[in-house]
Amino acid sequence: MRPKTTCPNLALNATRLDIAMQFGDTVLLDSAQGKPQWAWSHMLQGGDMMASPMVHELPTQRVLGLSCVQLLLVILISMAPVYLAMHKLVLMQFSSVYRELSKMQQLVTCQHGVYAVVFSLQLVPQTVIACRFLFKAWTGDYIASQELPLLVGVFILSRAALYLTEACVRSVHTSWLLLVHHQLFFTIILMGLWTENTAVLSIGVVLDLFACHEAPLYVVLVSYRLKLNVTFSKLMLYTSCIWYVLTRVFQTVVLVYMIVCWATNPSVKLTPGFIITSMLCGAFTVIQAYTLVIYRAMGRKILSRGKGQLSGILIDGQPSSETSFSGKCPSNDPAKSPLQRGQSGDLQGMPDAAVSIHDGADMLYMTGVGKP
Repeated sequence: MRPKTTCPNLALNATRLDIAMQFGDTVLLDSAQGKPQWAWSHMLQGGDMMASPMVHELPTQRVLGLSCVQLLLVILISMAPVYLAMHKLVLMQFSSVYRELSKMQQLVTCQHGVYAVVFSLQLVPQTVIACRFLFKAWTGDYIASQELPLLVGVFILSRAALYLTEACVRSVHTSWLLLVHHQLFFTIILMGLWTENTAVLSIGVVLDLFACHEAPLYVVLVSYRLKLNVTFSKLMLYTSCIWYVLTRVFQTVVLVYMIVCWATNPSVKLTPGFIITSMLCGAFTVIQAYTLVIYRAMGRKILSRGKGQLSGILIDGQPSSETSFSGKCPSNDPAKSPLQRGQSGDLQGMPDAAVSIHDGADMLYMTGVGKP
């Protein structure tokens, strides 16, 4: 019990969770007894909690005086002011390239700008809180604190709100890859919340954490679209892709470890939430891996931009404002393919040449994959 506590202030209908919270900084789960405060195996606490006779569910506490539903509504309502501020007060004011883009291109660029800012602000605090959730032994004080509601109610729900906003906007120009990516994310998070399956919720925490670490990639997208300094864009692209690979390898190791270990846990392995989520994680990982293919294509365009070659991309087959006409007349040499003629400078800035050089970077701009 808590020091100098002999009679906890508990109601007659107190739950086992209420009793557990009276243990202060004492480790709650038997699986963590005798182990260091920080340990790799503590990632399995989510599954162990489901089998514990003392603690059987995460507390549903209020955050900033709001329930999870109220907090989600507040976050959704705040989306419009955030997007308007990014569009009117930042991009329209400081980027002449942005002002020349089409409305759809402006909207997508504005979304990437919001993602870059929000994810960057969340990066450090969410990493600290998520690591405490995953690798530190849970105590009564930890369960009773605001960390878990903050992690789920602020960080994860804010990303869900951003993804929901983007999914609605992109319904105008449907991208099935993006919609599938977001649907997988929503399904995994909601599966953990609705079923109170703490093992599934732990998987959702891991996926959301590493989605936050994609902030550098969104900086690259914005710099690419706004035609910022080529050297800066290349440096950011290389750095962010290396970081993306490292974090995705670590994410895969963590998920495989959790899923394999929980597959031997009788209280977890037969739950529908765990079975469905384990399968969805595979599809989610494949989509994330494809992001590297797309960014590799964008890297080629950044390099070609530095050489004075075609730098524009298309929206629905129409040339963007980035295309630049070289002043040369189109070549009608049938011996050359459209791609060869475009690379030789004959059709720079022309729609059919742009279509021929269409690659993964164009798909990235329309899909927004890289989330996570």
